[in-house]
Parts: sequence; C-alpha cells; structure tokens
Amino acid sequence: MSRKRTDRSSKGRISRRHALLAGGALAGFTATNFLVPRELLAQDKLTSELVITTWGGSFADAVRAKVVEPFQKEYGVRVTMGVTGNQAEMLTKLRAATMGGTPDIDLCFNDLSFSYSAIKQGLVEPLRVENIPNLKTVLPIFNKLEHPVPWDPGPDVHGAPGQYVARGITYNTKRITREINSVAELWNPEFTGKLGIFTVTQWMMLNAGFYTGQNMNNFTDLDAIWKALGDQRKIVGRYYGNLAEGQELFVNETITISPFNGGRTVAIQRRGLDARFVLPKEGYHLNADLLLISKGTRNRLAAEKFIDFFYRPEIATAASLAFGFAVGTRNVEPTQEIKDTIPDYDPTGEFKGATLADPVYWDTNVGRWNDKVKEIMSS
Repeated sequence: MSRKRTDRSSKGRISRRHALLAGGALAGFTATNFLVPRELLAQDKLTSELVITTWGGSFADAVRAKVVEPFQKEYGVRVTMGVTGNQAEMLTKLRAATMGGTPDIDLCFNDLSFSYSAIKQGLVEPLRVENIPNLKTVLPIFNKLEHPVPWDPGPDVHGAPGQYVARGITYNTKRITREINSVAELWNPEFTGKLGIFTVTQWMMLNAGFYTGQNMNNFTDLDAIWKALGDQRKIVGRYYGNLAEGQELFVNETITISPFNGGRTVAIQRRGLDARFVLPKEGYHLNADLLLISKGTRNRLAAEKFIDFFYRPEIATAASLAFGFAVGTRNVEPTQEIKDTIPDYDPTGEFKGATLADPVYWDTNVGRWNDKVKEIMSS
C-alpha cells in the first residue's frame, strides 16, 4: 500500500530566504528601538519644558524678561532658569548634568575657551542647523557656517553665539576724575585698596600679558606674568568670584576701578553710579558666550527653537538693550539707542584692536596655571 502523500500548499509557507529577511528586520528593529535610549527618541519632539543656566544678577534678569518670557508665551514651553557665577563653575555644572545620561540642564551659556573644553569632552549636542534658520545671521567672526572657528573643532556646529563681550576697564568717574586709557592703571599704586580683580585666571593673565608686552596666546616669559600678578596683589582691595558681585562692589564704592565689561558697566550706570568703560590702548580681549545644548537632553528641539528665537531681529535688539551687550547676530538693529547704550557695540563687526583667545593654548595650559594664580592671590 502506497504511503499517502500530504499536499503542503505554498500558501502560508515561509521560505528560508523570507525567514532570513524577517530575522534581519527583527534584528534591525531591536537595535533601533530597544537599544536607543528613550530620551534620544524624544529629541525630535517639541517638549513642554526647558532648563537654562546662565550668569546671575542683572544679566539673568534681562534674559528672563526679554527672551524667556516671550519665548514661553509663543511656544508654550515652560522655562526654568538657573544661574552660576563664572565659566569654570558653568563647565563643572554641565559635566555633572550630563554624567547621569538625562541632563538636568538643557541649555547653558559659556565663553569661547570653556565651550571648547565642553565640546572636546563630548558634553554638548551638535546643533541641527535646519532647526535654527537664523543661525546664518551670526556675525562673520563667530560664524562656523562661513569658516572654521578654533573653539568648535570638527565638522559639526556645537555652539551658537549669544552676546559678545569686550574685556576692558571700568572706573568710577566720581572718584577718578582723570581719563583712564591704559592697562597699566591696574598696577597703579594710586588705587591701592580700591582695585577690584575678577578671579578668572585667563582674564588676570591676559591683562598681565598686555602689561608686560606679551601675546596672551603665546606667553614667552611666565616669570614676568607671575611677578606682575604678585605686584598687583599688593594694591588689590578686593578679589571677587563673579561679575554680579563685582557690580555690587562698584555700587557700594568698595572698589573704584576694575577689569570689567561693557554690559556690566551699563548695569551699574542704570543703578545711578557714574561709571565709564574703556578699551585699553594696549589692546583688549574679545570674548563671547556660546549657547550650548547638553548631551543627551530630551529637550533638544526646544533648545534649538530657543536659539532661533533669540536671533529674531526684535528679540535680539531688545535683548541687546537689556543686556548692555550686543547679541552676536546681524539681526541686531543698529538704532541710535543701541549705539548710545552699548559701549562695545561694533556695527562693522570688524572689532579692530581685539584679540581672541586661542582655546587650544588655554585648554592645554590653564589647569596648571590656576594653581599658581591661586597661590599668588593667597600670598
């Protein structure tokens, strides 16, 4: 008796080729959907919250009033603001925020040299420039879309310039009635006990560099720098750790002269102090804050929308007036009020006489210089 043959229809049968393809698709689905953190998948969605950390005092008040509040109103995103005192603290906060994988800071401000350190350490997300169309309006000197910039290595754009900052000298014109125009005044015994110094190593050393005739990006005689800072120590009335504190020291006349910047000078003038900001004849350091988005944040798109909003002409202009610093975009409208209000505003964007810090040089050396500067201050 012959064995009955079972007819197995091809209907519903899976070939070996299709089984392999299905297995590959499943493997692809697994890698894409199960191994990628949920936070990263959320980065393409406009979330309802954003956490920003910036500088304290009048600057934070201006960011809140002129940028944050109108942004919240338009986008429905609730913005929480935090503040910190100086660049090193900001970098430490950013590093701590990103270590857990889900940062509690989404967007922060930091200067060019410390931004370089953050970018190099992988603490920030690249900017998706398609989400920030106004990025193309950034002033040429800061614009990585137009040419390479030393503080942002690699092919991506990681930071968007906020306000640009000329580092000069501010003095109380009621107490100092003659003209000040030289960095040498920061070593003048006439101001013993009334000289204030902001304790940022780079700022202290670059002024010592101008004083001793050295390039801040290539010191050839560090002993002369240390001697200059030691000599300055003898006349310093007050060291201070953040610029908001420096403002208070000026207003209560604890200090009458200090390395300072234009925006903070505007803030103390608005409080009734007769003060003047000058760029020394020896030259000055041009700095800027970059807006950096924390690595791994789930609020990445909201942060990008905030940056684009910041560069709108009406927002950038209003913010510049409130800051006392110009935002680094061509969208700042060159009104007479802008020209009269902002002491280091440069409508040409040429910044004649300015020196930009070499972030590689400073990142390589500043760690070991910090200890020497602290030793001098405590002597």
